Amino acid sequence: MSSVVISGDTSGAITLSAPAVSGTNTITLPASTGTVLTTTNPKVGNVLQVVQSSALGNTGYNSASYVDTGLSVSITPSSTSSKILILANIVGVTTNAVGTFTGTFAISDASNNNIAVIYDAYVPTYTSTTVGFQYTAGFILHSPATTSSFTYKLRVKSSGAIQVTNYVGNVIQGCNITLMEIAG
Repeated sequence: MSSVVISGDTSGAITLSAPAVSGTNTITLPASTGTVLTTTNPKVGNVLQVVQSSALGNTGYNSASYVDTGLSVSITPSSTSSKILILANIVGVTTNAVGTFTGTFAISDASNNNIAVIYDAYVPTYTSTTVGFQYTAGFILHSPATTSSFTYKLRVKSSGAIQVTNYVGNVIQGCNITLMEIAG
């Protein structure tokens, strides 16, 4: 094994060792200032962190204006130029609902400002013994322009009874919000 020793400016040394390999391999260093592999200035588009929150249990809603579902997740961006990719998976359930109605879901900030309406569903007519399921996924790219903790939450309004749930029967369906910080 061959090695290259680089002496430090004031003391110490760094040794680069090459393992035994067949053929010729090349490592190209960037032509810019920074720390190799552990830079604090990530490339634009890199994923910096991922956080997720899931709904628990079944909660029913019937409101003509938006109400909180209790599903929320917070993230603290590392830079004001970061973007947050919001991935929302929603399971809406109507139980013993008679008639037709709509249900609208929105991703909002902690102050109840809608960032995006991600679902506007027409729910077909049901009899008193049927159950209706509405599945949807929303993908939103948001620029919070802050390095403070930022909360995203799911709110709902409907013209009839609807449940936001993590379960359909006894199967976990994954009603959740996932946040990915993307370097800007």
